[in-house]
Amino acid sequence: MSRDILFEKLAQSESPSARLLPELLDALAWSGESVQLRNALSGSPLSMDGVDLLNTLANLGFRWDVRRFRGALTPERLPPLDFPVLIRSQLGKTFQLIENEQDLRKALPSLRRLFVYSFRFEPQRLAEQRQWFQALVLRFRGSIAELYVMSLLIALLTLVLPFYIRAVYNIEIPGNQFSDLLGLVPFALLGVVLQVWLTNRRQVRLADLGAELDITISIRVLEKLMLLRLPQLERYTPLSLASRLRSFQGLRSYLTGPLAQAALDLPFIVIYLIAIAVMSVPLMLLTLVMVLICFGGVYLVGRIARSVQQPLSRNPSNLEPLLLDLLDHYERIKRTGMERIWHARIERASSETAIQGLAPMRLQQLLAILTGEFSQLTGALVLATGAGIAIAGGSGIELGTMIAAMFFVWRVFRPIQMGYQALSRWSQVKPTLEQLNRFMASSDVEPSTSVTQPWILPMPRGQIEFCNVTLRLNALQEPSLSQVNLKIKPGNLVVLNGPEGSGTSSLLRLLDGQIQPGSGVIRFDGTDSRQFPLMQLRHAIDFLSDRPGVFSATLRENMRLADPFADDSLIINCLEIMGLEDLIEGSGLDRPIAMHGVNALALHQLQAVAIARMLIKDHSIFLLDHPFRLLDNKGTDSLLRLFQKRRGLVTTIVVSDEPRLLEMADQIILMKAGTVSFSGTPKDLMSAKQKASMQQAAMAGGSSPSN
Repeated sequence: MSRDILFEKLAQSESPSARLLPELLDALAWSGESVQLRNALSGSPLSMDGVDLLNTLANLGFRWDVRRFRGALTPERLPPLDFPVLIRSQLGKTFQLIENEQDLRKALPSLRRLFVYSFRFEPQRLAEQRQWFQALVLRFRGSIAELYVMSLLIALLTLVLPFYIRAVYNIEIPGNQFSDLLGLVPFALLGVVLQVWLTNRRQVRLADLGAELDITISIRVLEKLMLLRLPQLERYTPLSLASRLRSFQGLRSYLTGPLAQAALDLPFIVIYLIAIAVMSVPLMLLTLVMVLICFGGVYLVGRIARSVQQPLSRNPSNLEPLLLDLLDHYERIKRTGMERIWHARIERASSETAIQGLAPMRLQQLLAILTGEFSQLTGALVLATGAGIAIAGGSGIELGTMIAAMFFVWRVFRPIQMGYQALSRWSQVKPTLEQLNRFMASSDVEPSTSVTQPWILPMPRGQIEFCNVTLRLNALQEPSLSQVNLKIKPGNLVVLNGPEGSGTSSLLRLLDGQIQPGSGVIRFDGTDSRQFPLMQLRHAIDFLSDRPGVFSATLRENMRLADPFADDSLIINCLEIMGLEDLIEGSGLDRPIAMHGVNALALHQLQAVAIARMLIKDHSIFLLDHPFRLLDNKGTDSLLRLFQKRRGLVTTIVVSDEPRLLEMADQIILMKAGTVSFSGTPKDLMSAKQKASMQQAAMAGGSSPSN
């Protein structure tokens, strides 16, 4: 699909954001390929929203700055803008494209409060920062500053009620000034209402910030996951990867929980100390001493937490790995009758985990009790000290002053208590944070798959050449491929054949770019494969592994994974080619399908759907690893007809021992122990076998007289 056709399809979409995308890319002078845009699309083109639009631009290498403007707007109020920009009202969800100042002047009379997005081209670098998570949090410094402003206002509004109580007890009641008392009530109520409103706004903003952090972590971690080399990715099971992603997302609850409350409120305890000092310096000094004693306990708590966590880190619980293994191998465990053994193992691991968690839990409970009691103790000391000074006839501290001081003391110790709670969990959160930073800093990734990388070379047409290619998957293993040399002509139907471990599947994975050769060169159309952007090769090559699968979605949605713009007629045609007419009866393409459960397909249907999905896009090279193993007779016949029809049009390389395929092949490659033992036509193979048989017969005949 050309760029113009893709832009036209987007312009005809029902989604306003999708219709806006081609205009914006033209205004930004984007010069990429259509396949790059197609792979960068976030969400369905039919239901793309504003978030999907921004994510698509981010995938294409564009970054943006956002400015917020309030009130009635005029061109004079706006700073110089780097056009084009997107504008959106604060309450709206759709964007409007502004390409120049004239468009802006036309749009401003109908706008009041709005966001302005300006863009710059800044492709993402694969080399991540060591402190990735910390740098990510700092990206939200504008929102963090807004939260601190709210916290300052909340701290100032908190002064209203204690000073009102002080005025009531010290002035109004002794002076019997009832009218003045009623006159102050509205101001006190207003202060309380504003404080509650601001506190709620801060919590809402904090929740929004946490959601943004969650989404960003998920997207960036998944992007990094997709860049990992396949051998590294294969070390993890799907369940272990899901568990790791959940633990990464758990950082949000820690950051936006007690830690955020403590960090936002702690700097402003100075305001409460000043308020106490205004009323009574001795009470302020007493409170300050108690605060310093409390802060001194931070060091002690840190040492206790480390001493508790160190033995646990040296002997971590194996409960989670056991549970993941149980879920991974559940069917095998049931078949072999090993339920009792696994029950005993998990019971033992659960007991160890519970015992290991007792010490940190007890520490958290102790801290919660001590900090709560410490604040009450300080309040009682303030009250007792004030009463003692009054009885001694010193400065004559009044009852209202002591009550107000107690209010401020509790406000001082509230963030300290939150800080203690966050600190007690730090030893548990720190390993997850370090693990996330190490994961994002990993450099063992595929060559850049960025959709921003320009394509200089033409698309490969299907000519392939291996020159002295050697592959070793593991330093402790023998080479999977050793000094492989072969040539494949464009449009040929090539069959790879060999016993398990001969290197046939490894050869396909090398062609697909999943793994890199240890030595040697792979050429496409005479050009070193390393000169092609990996995404360009992936667009030219389609690969079907020996473990096909579908997603829990409709048949249409599964087929559109290959091309989100594929129309129903194309999808139906591809399914019919593979003999799946029965599958689209009844609900048609809206039929839900899955790997497991009530919508599960049979194995031969899964394989046929996976092959049909390959036909959606036009590729010049097809790689198939044992495609006939799971197909039924109808599917096998359909696939053989497909191979015959595509001979001369696309280069097809198939790992198979299907006799009929061997007969129709243009080239047969036999492999043994990672080397090519034969490469030629079926006729050449028959001649080689006849020659080998004659040689064996001659050798047997020559040795018979001596017997």
